[in-house]
Amino acid sequence: MSFKGAIPGTDVGMIWFRRIQLSENGIHRPPVAGIHANEKDGAMSIVLNGGYEDDIDNGDEFMYTGSGGRDLDGNRRTNVQSFDQVLTKGNKGLAMNCAAEINEDGAEAKDWREGVPVRVVRGYKLKKHFPKYAPAVEGFRYDGIYKVVKYFKVKGQSGFNVWRYLLRRDDPSPAPWTPEGQIIAKERGFKVIMPENYVPPSPKTGSKRKAEDESKENEENNGESTKQKKQKRKSDAETTYKISKTVKDLIAKDKSNSKLWRDLLKSSFASQTDFQEKVSETFSCGICQSTVVQPIQLTCGHAMCSDDWDRFMKIKDVEKVCPLCRAELKNEKKENPELRAILNHLFPGYEA
Repeated sequence: MSFKGAIPGTDVGMIWFRRIQLSENGIHRPPVAGIHANEKDGAMSIVLNGGYEDDIDNGDEFMYTGSGGRDLDGNRRTNVQSFDQVLTKGNKGLAMNCAAEINEDGAEAKDWREGVPVRVVRGYKLKKHFPKYAPAVEGFRYDGIYKVVKYFKVKGQSGFNVWRYLLRRDDPSPAPWTPEGQIIAKERGFKVIMPENYVPPSPKTGSKRKAEDESKENEENNGESTKQKKQKRKSDAETTYKISKTVKDLIAKDKSNSKLWRDLLKSSFASQTDFQEKVSETFSCGICQSTVVQPIQLTCGHAMCSDDWDRFMKIKDVEKVCPLCRAELKNEKKENPELRAILNHLFPGYEA
């Protein structure tokens, strides 16, 4: 049975740089999924980090949308709601934490404080929608214990049924966004906890040149009229970047991802940077959310960093599935040297 409640040695307001660190420290086991819950044990933890359009966050209370209802086939990291959510798996597990009988139509606790504790973490991407309660810096912050007040089924903004959960804070420590919480964080010297042996990534090739080009363009544009600038930007946008034969030859060797490359090459790109960004997005690791390093080819077609694969497979009490599409993973480390060669050619030094 997975551990519920506060983790000894983990204080409200502590921040970790990567999601995988939450998993390694037992705060939130799934490296990508927003909820750690199942029908056997109930719910252990939740990460609020953007998520569904129906989510509402008021700090001490938030409305959480259950999982499911999205088609994540192929290489999709996320997708719009396209079918109804059901009260099974993690959705049912979270409902089990409410101090009320499980009901297919929903239920509300008579005394919500009698519910089973849920650890809640807020991520930096929440800043886009709820900046008041999101971490002030990049990372994932532990915000304490919450309880499920009620859960119910409604039509979401997408038109499909979603399960909604009202959670309310029940923790003796002040919330991190309150003056009291901020004083504690300052007194204890909370800083973002970086991964062990973490080395900041080197700037991608082209970034410095792009900045220099932009600076030069600004100098050249000083004497141009607004109309001339608009015409120039339009002309630049219409310029299509041509992928070199060298890159195409490298791509042809990556048979494991032939469909992804075929779909990607159908697009047009305004610049080399535009092409690089699309490649980085297509071949990003489901755990660290960055371009895969020493890629491991998963049976479902997604890729994962070699180091993240090793850490992920060692974590106990976590279902071994793809972080993106939930396909079952085989305990076989299949490297993809062809994809690695392409990425090293497009992003020289990014593995350093």
